[in-house]
Amino acid sequence: MNLNKISTMQSSHLDKRGKGLVFIVEINSRKICEVTPEVIAGNNNLNPIGKKLDEIIFIENNIGTKSIPAFFDNQWYKLEQEILIWKDRPCLKIGLRKRTNMPDSDVITSLKKMLEVLLHRLRSPLTGIQGYTYLVKNNVGDTYPSNHIDQINKGINHIFNLLDELEQLQKIPSKPVNPNNFSASFNGVINQILSNYSNDITDRIEFSAPHVNHIVQCNHRDLRRILSQLLDNAIRYSDVETDQITIDSPSPNSIRISHNGPPMPTSIEEELFSPFVTSGAQSLGIGLTIALLYAQRYNGSIYLAENSHYKGVSFVLCFPPTSNWNALGSSPHLIL
Repeated sequence: MNLNKISTMQSSHLDKRGKGLVFIVEINSRKICEVTPEVIAGNNNLNPIGKKLDEIIFIENNIGTKSIPAFFDNQWYKLEQEILIWKDRPCLKIGLRKRTNMPDSDVITSLKKMLEVLLHRLRSPLTGIQGYTYLVKNNVGDTYPSNHIDQINKGINHIFNLLDELEQLQKIPSKPVNPNNFSASFNGVINQILSNYSNDITDRIEFSAPHVNHIVQCNHRDLRRILSQLLDNAIRYSDVETDQITIDSPSPNSIRISHNGPPMPTSIEEELFSPFVTSGAQSLGIGLTIALLYAQRYNGSIYLAENSHYKGVSFVLCFPPTSNWNALGSSPHLIL
């Protein structure tokens, strides 16, 4: 243990001045010693002191170096921790931090209203232009190179594809659902998705995990939408000749999609899930937003797990624990 990295806190109580969701936890027993008032408020006004941390927070360990997802009070947070001296013994200070630059519900609602108008206004004239180009091509004979018209149609089709992608975002239902009414398995959904890809793509995808048959509380169709977006993202940003894609399940409630291609710019890491954030010239940058919004309908979330030249790029889809989540062995691990 590196003593230079241990903070000292000699007082018997946490500073109550707006410290957010903070737990002081015994390292060996994992029992909670002290909490901030915000923790008690989020725990149905029940004081959790004396209970084990994994009875109060669900923690997804070992998903990657970028984040430790934690589920508390029906919300997902990024867990941060440090060792400190509490009443003359080493303890863990666990803090739950809200993730920055996540899509705001009001912004998404306004964006969807704008897209509804925009899609209607653009599709009609584009359809008319496309019909006119077909008419011209069939009547000009050899007086005008038909390949020029084909290029025009190619550009129009590309615009239609972009509009279709925008429509996916616009049509995501805003009404929340009861996850208890749905179930799906990672294994079944992934196999369905892979069956739609060509052999040159599936040959470089490795799908192997101990928890793939686990059932999660999500609509089968929506789980397919989420994982399709994550897998398409991995395919788009990895090299078809050299890079491998891996699909695995770090825990029964999570699935991870990784590729060993080049990392994304660190300048956009914090805004990845906001719409229209992308490093790709041909991408609208809404695939991760679509995936996240569908996951949130089932109280799930998506985290960036890795982003480096050494470990590649990984995203993890996490769902909240089931009723027997205490048996999953969730517990904090030392990262200092």
